Amino acid sequence: MKITPLILFCLCTLSLTAQIDKTERLTHFIEQTLAATDHLTGLSVAITNPEGTLYAKGFGYADRAQQEMVTPKTSFYIASCTKAYNGLLASILAAEGQLELSRPIYSYRPFSSFERQDLFAGITVMDLLTHQSGLDNPYLSTLLAYSGEYTDAQVLRLIEEETQANETGKAFAYTNFGYYLLDVLLQAELGKSWRDLLQEKVFGPLDMEHTTAYASKVSTPNKAVPFDGLYPDKLLPVYLRKVDATMHAAGGLMTMGEDAARFLACYLAPEQGPFPTAAVRQSYEKQVSTAHEFTKAFNADGYGLGWRTGAYAEQALVYHFGGYPGFFSSLSFMPEAGLGVAVLANNNISGALAIRITQYAYDLYLGNEGAVKKHERQAARQLKKQLRRYRKWESKHLSKMAKRTWQLTLPKAAYTGAFRNPHLGEVTIALEADELVARMGQIRTVATPYPHDNCARVEMAPGSGMVICFGVEDGKVVDFSFGRDVFERVE
Repeated sequence: MKITPLILFCLCTLSLTAQIDKTERLTHFIEQTLAATDHLTGLSVAITNPEGTLYAKGFGYADRAQQEMVTPKTSFYIASCTKAYNGLLASILAAEGQLELSRPIYSYRPFSSFERQDLFAGITVMDLLTHQSGLDNPYLSTLLAYSGEYTDAQVLRLIEEETQANETGKAFAYTNFGYYLLDVLLQAELGKSWRDLLQEKVFGPLDMEHTTAYASKVSTPNKAVPFDGLYPDKLLPVYLRKVDATMHAAGGLMTMGEDAARFLACYLAPEQGPFPTAAVRQSYEKQVSTAHEFTKAFNADGYGLGWRTGAYAEQALVYHFGGYPGFFSSLSFMPEAGLGVAVLANNNISGALAIRITQYAYDLYLGNEGAVKKHERQAARQLKKQLRRYRKWESKHLSKMAKRTWQLTLPKAAYTGAFRNPHLGEVTIALEADELVARMGQIRTVATPYPHDNCARVEMAPGSGMVICFGVEDGKVVDFSFGRDVFERVE
């Protein structure tokens, strides 16, 4: 059959109409699911294929206090999704001959100068990126992700002196530690930080003008404010905000929906992009077999270089999540189907919502009409049930906390002062409006009662409670214990 201009026009019109229909259905679905969860979060959602962005839209508030709405250009912190960017970076550097993924790290600086060579023997760069080193460190996450009070020399000392081998040995165990080590290796060997290397090797070539590893350089029109809460009238901004010192290689990027779509698109047709095709594909190939405890939605079966591997809707799927107080992010793509989905949120309870939206988007654009209709029938109801469970748990938790009374043997003022630990630095405790408030770098936590003498509950990371217990000698507070570590009073 000869294709006439009229037939061609009709085909193009049908294709455009189908695309508009998908856009409207996706928007309607997202609005319904947001309503089902009482609009507790703002969202940026982007869909891409090899030709470019198919969908980019914002929902809800980026900043409730200022009444700023989320747009496709709103900047979100994406936490552990950062690992995927650094996995690609490492693969590109390997293709350029600047990094050998199979080379033992003790042959790289700064590890080559460490006295504890045996601890790092047999650990390769690939092991760091795929969480197979069998090593961890009890201090670095507190400093690098939350406190921000550290020096480069202190970090190196802690890596050499306090790194521990896991009991299971060299095996998969998801942590941030491998990416921390990648950071110090790149800085020592190449003389550039992971931040600047990402800008040079990834963000620049992909024209990702509003993605940065520097919190101080966010230049988008509006920035998503992190929120926490399960009720619309009780949503509060999370006090803990990212600063440059807490933007680390395992979780340290700010990006927007449109830039996230550009990043995902580079995986869908790597031969058309700015990077070596083999390097792009290597970065998401499964290197180790492992399930994903957080969710079974994507049938996870492994881990690559900063990406999880799995399947959805009978299609291979590559994905990663990121979470931090007040934020949740989901990046994923189907290399064979040529689709990518990004969902960025500014409420840390948004994981289930992001997964539902991701599933719906894939089914919609793949043409799985039966699955699409099932989502439309069930998603809102199931999310409402999940939200009720969260609220029920919170109610029980708050009721339990309200029954606790202080078991302090001295007046509250006696517990104030500065306390120091050789690994974690200084914590100051002050009395503010009859509340004991502890500060450690960027961390601020209000102590609450705990049912043991001279103990208190604190949240060194918002939403994550732990107990500190004070040592009292001769009627004076001399220290407090925090897990296995002791902070001695210095004034």
